[in-house]
Amino acid sequence: MDMKLDERCAVIALTHDPKLDDLALMEALKTPAFYIAARWGRGRITRRAASA
Repeated sequence: MDMKLDERCAVIALTHDPKLDDLALMEALKTPAFYIAARWGRGRITRRAASA
């Protein structure tokens, strides 16, 4: 899906799959969106921190 994000847009990733979140966030960072975030549960945060 090709979305035209501008400086009035916010992007928040809420999926359960890091493959989907990561791709969406990387694409969002290429836009002028004023807010880009991801909301993950504690288990996911712990797993991602351990793998970093």
